[in-house]
Amino acid sequence: MLPLLVLRHVEWQGPGLLAEVAAVRGIEVRIADLPHDLPRWPEPADYAALVVLGGPMSVNDTQRYNWLKDEIRLLRRCMDEHLPLLGIGLGAQLLAAACGAKVLPGGQKEIGWGEVKLLPAGRNEPLFTGLPNRLPVFHWHGDTFDLPPDSRLLASSALYPHQAFRVGDRWYGLQFHLELTEGMPQAWAKEHAAELERTGGPTVGGDLADSDVRVARLRPHAEQVFHRWLDRVEMWG
Repeated sequence: MLPLLVLRHVEWQGPGLLAEVAAVRGIEVRIADLPHDLPRWPEPADYAALVVLGGPMSVNDTQRYNWLKDEIRLLRRCMDEHLPLLGIGLGAQLLAAACGAKVLPGGQKEIGWGEVKLLPAGRNEPLFTGLPNRLPVFHWHGDTFDLPPDSRLLASSALYPHQAFRVGDRWYGLQFHLELTEGMPQAWAKEHAAELERTGGPTVGGDLADSDVRVARLRPHAEQVFHRWLDRVEMWG
């Protein structure tokens, strides 16, 4: 199987568990750090799939991060070439934008551990079949998005109705984070201490003190999602 191409926006938000699952399956993961890797975009045909990770920037902040326009163009090109794509956090918002949907501020930030509810389409989605209908996951976002045309909404939360979607048969967006490994929530909190001070701490799920326990509980469900996604990537290849 060809390697996975992973777009990373900040060093502390890496592929985490997804990379571990890929390694178990013998799949190489190649990381492109943005923006300095932008001038050397590889050909989509050299990869089995594209993974777009999270980050603190907004899709709409193109004056400060003008390279976001190039990233969206890359996503569109990958979609034109039918490359499987998984967007996580900011990556889901970029996928929505690449599909022509609006990305806009949410009513309030959703930060911390909170439930997402699988909708009927999500319960029938091969990636999620067999998961609890209400799944405790990790959130860190302040933007939301309109659903892309011809997409299927898979999961929602009380604060952010658009939590997971699929476009076509091979392009997925997850607003929440399943890729966490032990220590990652705490590392994010350290990097975003000023933001947490402004919000008065996490906005859902209490404090982050027991995050490693929560990560361990989430892990088997997250592993299932990533294994099933990679099953489909291999099938499409």
